[in-house]
Amino acid sequence: NPCVGSTNNIYYTESGMTGYIWTVSAGGTIVSGQGTSTIDVTWNQIGIQSVSVNYANAAGCFAALPTIYTVFVNSPPSAAGAITGTGSLCAGTNGVVYSTTPITGATSYSWTVPAGATIVSGLGTTSISVNFGPTAVSGAIMVAGTNQCGNGPASSFNVIVNPLPAAAGTISGPASVCANSAGNVYTVPAISGATSYVWTVPAGATITSGANTNTIVVTFGSTPSTGAITVKGTNTCGSGTVSA
Repeated sequence: NPCVGSTNNIYYTESGMTGYIWTVSAGGTIVSGQGTSTIDVTWNQIGIQSVSVNYANAAGCFAALPTIYTVFVNSPPSAAGAITGTGSLCAGTNGVVYSTTPITGATSYSWTVPAGATIVSGLGTTSISVNFGPTAVSGAIMVAGTNQCGNGPASSFNVIVNPLPAAAGTISGPASVCANSAGNVYTVPAISGATSYVWTVPAGATITSGANTNTIVVTFGSTPSTGAITVKGTNTCGSGTVSA
């Protein structure tokens, strides 16, 4: 069962005789060894092929018929079919299933996924389950059929991974304020991937403008509490890490 295009396919018969005559079917080529007890064959066509040999004994007599050895030359699997599954998702999504149809000639299936994604089940089969980590990136999911002759042509499926917002940076603004003060500005550098901003302020303080942006204006009432101002970025996939 050699593979098409393979080299160093060695065939041998009884040694110590003379006049060895080897023949191979049209799908093969004898590379070396003609006239000896061992030959090296390259197979160029798939399917049923044959190797035959005849030789003379010590008395110089050849067999009435050569010995024929049947060979089946294999090929890599056929091209993979289309992949089905979710094409757009959020980073951090788990258990996403991708499948393909059975591939002719495949004894296993070789899958690849984008960076930050992990195949958690189904390796070597027609269907896999994938976890997309928080740092997963967009890219191609690919599959190819495999057998003892290698991989067949692969198919690919592009996946868009929408990231969570990046971690919020350091907030700048006055760290000591007076009760009944207005117009206190707090700002954070723009957060990558954020479509909105969620701020929190101490009890007794009120955001008077800038909510959902990276800059807010805060009024502290007559009895405000000392406490933390925080912010985090959000988008359709969720929230990023809150600021210090």
